[in-house]
Formats: sequence, structure tokens, C-alpha cells
Amino acid sequence: MSTTDWGRVPIAADPTGGNPTFNATLRIPNPAGSAGLYPDFTTYKKFMSWDTSAPVTRAQFIRDRIEGMKQIEKPIQPLVRRVLDAGKIPFSSNYYGPGERGVHWRNPITNTKGFTPYTTPKPRPAGLLPSLSNKAKSVGAGVGASLMGAKTLMGASASSAFGLAPATSAALVAGAGVAGYGLGRGLNRATGGAIDRAAQKAWQPFTDLAYGVKPKPDPMQDLWRGIRRPKR
Repeated sequence: MSTTDWGRVPIAADPTGGNPTFNATLRIPNPAGSAGLYPDFTTYKKFMSWDTSAPVTRAQFIRDRIEGMKQIEKPIQPLVRRVLDAGKIPFSSNYYGPGERGVHWRNPITNTKGFTPYTTPKPRPAGLLPSLSNKAKSVGAGVGASLMGAKTLMGASASSAFGLAPATSAALVAGAGVAGYGLGRGLNRATGGAIDRAAQKAWQPFTDLAYGVKPKPDPMQDLWRGIRRPKR
């Protein structure tokens, strides 16, 4: 076992192992808790089928992920999630322990192991939104594609439209999809990413449930269900 495999083996005479964020009080003594995490339910069923006493259900998969995330040091959790999103199985993580910070994982398809080091997130520069001309170009490209598709369809003769109905329909659907995507991306850039933020907000409760994050109280739901929470 290498000196950083489990994130708890000191390197040489340095108890921190060269880790600038080493903190004996904040670290989780056994950071291998991430070994209970799987990227998706299909992989979970494949690797849990050996234990016939454990229920292999989607609900149990979510519960195991919630408990597994509790065994991961909080600053390294976003990296563990990225490893899971990439289809890998994390089996060890380290942030506060001695040694290199990062996540050890294995590929469930090739059964190869790898390591993704932790990198300090770069702060997003303020005031660097796309220029107005770029926004206009993005919106204009989407609108132009829609108009061009409509003009082409309306300019076709009746006989050709009847003979090429399947091809015309397929081209129309494809053109509308591309044009709609371009228009949506253009509007998203023009509004400073408001569409992406709204979509992320809508899916956030499901993401939090999968990653073991406790949902924030919703005052409207509490009022509807008659729940009274103590004021802090």
C-alpha cells in the first residue's frame, strides 16, 4: 500500500505528509467510507448482488449513498461527486489527513484504478460576462436558423412536399431542435445564465437527496402540511 492509499499513513518524519490542510481534529479517522458509493443504480446492483441478505433496491441505493457521504470530509465531497458523475467508484478520499489530497477510484468497466488530485477551486472573476455583441450574435443565430427553416419549408412545392413528407418532417424536427437549442443557449447567455440557474434550482432537491444533503425547510410546504418549526 502506498503512503497515500488510505490517507492516514504518515510520510517519513512529517506527520502531515506534506498536506497543507492537515488537521487531526477535523479529519475523519477512516476516510474509506466512500467505498460504499456507486455512480448509478445499475452499478450498485452489480456489485451488491453478492450479498443476498441486503435489499438491492433503489431506495437502499439512495440510503447507502447518504450514509457514505457522511464518511467523507466535507471539502472533498464535490470532487467525490465529480468522480461519481464520471462513472467511477471512489474507494478512498482524503483532505484533512496526511498525504496527498484527492480521491482514489476504480473503473467498474475496466477494473483499473486511478487517482484524481484535489485542486483549489478558482474564484469566478467578476464582471467578465459575455459582451453585448456576443449575446446579440447568439440570439440572432438561433432566430436566423428558425426563420431559414420556415422559409425553406414554405417555399417547397406541394408535389415535392407530398413526395418528401417523411424527409421534410424529419428535417423540420431536426432544424427546429437545433434552432431551439441555439435560441435557448443565446437567451441563457443574454440573461447571464438565468436559464441554467433555474434548471439547476429545479433539480437541486433531487440532487441533494442523491448526495445526502438535508433539504432546506420550505415555508409554503410547512404551511400546507401544518408543520410548525421552532424559530431560531
